[in-house]
Amino acid sequence: MGKQSGKILNYATVTFLRKGYFKTFYKSDEKTTEGMTFLNAIDLIKCEPDEPKININERYFTHLEKNKIAFDYKLSEEEEVNFENVKIYGNDAKMITIIKAIIKCPKLTTEQDNNLKVMLELWQNGVISEAITKEILRDIKNIIDPLQAYFEIYDRIPEHYFYGRNNKKDKSDGKKEVILSCYLENKK
Repeated sequence: MGKQSGKILNYATVTFLRKGYFKTFYKSDEKTTEGMTFLNAIDLIKCEPDEPKININERYFTHLEKNKIAFDYKLSEEEEVNFENVKIYGNDAKMITIIKAIIKCPKLTTEQDNNLKVMLELWQNGVISEAITKEILRDIKNIIDPLQAYFEIYDRIPEHYFYGRNNKKDKSDGKKEVILSCYLENKK
């Protein structure tokens, strides 16, 4: 479904896309495709519960494809997307902080250090489920020894995450997802 809007000229589609922790909004119309800020996108797509809906048509699919292409281009134009400024909240942020603290432990073996780097990537990429993360945080809550904390965390992560994978994967790895997409027609 879509909605009518007085904020566009004719027709447009706003799409929120995500791959790993890289996420952004794009807007396409008949002539252009452009990235948008969260606030600008929300300003276009917000609606009241009783606002009438309109059916999408072939324009929507054309716009959606243009948004996806622009998103892919943005990922490919940067050899390594900078995720240092990405805000990670909640339990994932806690785990990242804990793992970074454990990495500083001088007693770690090379293998443990490498495993911690993989763990860090897993939480930065949002790969570890919230249930596993909550369980780990609960179980390490009172542990002071970094090595003991390492083993508690390591033992709860499924083994396939550590073996048979390329540890230098881009933090934008994962499936590209369309989180939200809204077709807009100008009010006439």
